[in-house]
Amino acid sequence: IVFSIVFSKLYIVFSKLYIVFSIVFSKLYIVFSIVFSIVFSKLYIVFSKLYIVFSIVFSKLYIVFSIVFSKLYIVFSIVFSKLYIVFSIVFSIVFSKLYIVFSKLIYCVLYSVL
Repeated sequence: IVFSIVFSKLYIVFSKLYIVFSIVFSKLYIVFSIVFSIVFSKLYIVFSKLYIVFSIVFSKLYIVFSIVFSKLYIVFSIVFSKLYIVFSIVFSIVFSKLYIVFSKLIYCVLYSVL
């Protein structure tokens, strides 16, 4: 009988504790769920805005760099084509002079031998 009374009292205490803990944990779960939901939604908004800003900035940078590099390409192609023309003319003149000098030299050598 004593054990029965003690166990019944213990059962009542533990069931009340279980009810209290279950209420407390359910409230905590609700609170944490709301807090996390708010925090993550705010974070999502912040990161989506950052993504939009970065995408705009990088697209502008891409446009600027593509324009700059295309202009640089045009300038370098013009410069190198001019340089090619100048060097080809210079080499042509130099080699034609060398040809004339060597042909005269060969003519002189052949004339002196014959």
